[in-house]
Amino acid sequence: MKLNLDLTNIAAYKVAETMSDEDPAISGIKSSSLKTKNYTHITYFPKVTAYLKQSNNVATATRVKKVKRILAKDYGLTTAKLKRLKNYQIGLNIAENTTGNKVKDNAPLTVKFYAFAIAQRVK
Repeated sequence: MKLNLDLTNIAAYKVAETMSDEDPAISGIKSSSLKTKNYTHITYFPKVTAYLKQSNNVATATRVKKVKRILAKDYGLTTAKLKRLKNYQIGLNIAENTTGNKVKDNAPLTVKFYAFAIAQRVK
């Protein structure tokens, strides 16, 4: 499964619009730019998004392992099942540590935004 920018934009827009306590404008994505016709079975994973939001100080390798664990435990998407999904892609938006200043980027009021989705690409 590959990461895809179009699906990333869809995920960011939809999570900001419907599933987030953040301002919908935070994603920076305009609805007119979304290529939703290219996908079917778009699925969002709130538990993954919640984990990403609270784990920004955790090493990337650890975060990847935990996301895989959440997908398997909470959504039944084991590594084997994910490998069997044909023409599926990942949309992942992580906006954190944007200034390069670790102290500032991890301050309590720093704006961070996360979105995660998996969808089947329509040929």
